[in-house]
Amino acid sequence: MSSPAFFPSLRRIDIEAGDVRFAGVMGGDGPPLLLLRGYPQTHIAWRRLAPELAKHDSVVIPDLPGYGASRHRDMSPRWTKRRVGDALAALMTHLGLQ
Repeated sequence: MSSPAFFPSLRRIDIEAGDVRFAGVMGGDGPPLLLLRGYPQTHIAWRRLAPELAKHDSVVIPDLPGYGASRHRDMSPRWTKRRVGDALAALMTHLGLQ
């Protein structure tokens, strides 16, 4: 996948995991580091810090379900923080990062 404009040193992700089609970026080398943004931002909120962190860590920066380009398949039962956490854990497992 190509490098996004805001993250020239990282690569795009478009991965289905935990009932979510996750979009965002990842890259780097080292221990895994999952970066989440606050409401209502997307993964682009990490554009200044992520390249520095990727020098020493494997950063994964997805948009949360329903934000940016990430989409969830099913809204019922209610989309809770627990379901988001489970989906993010599934994403990291899919990427081989624990």
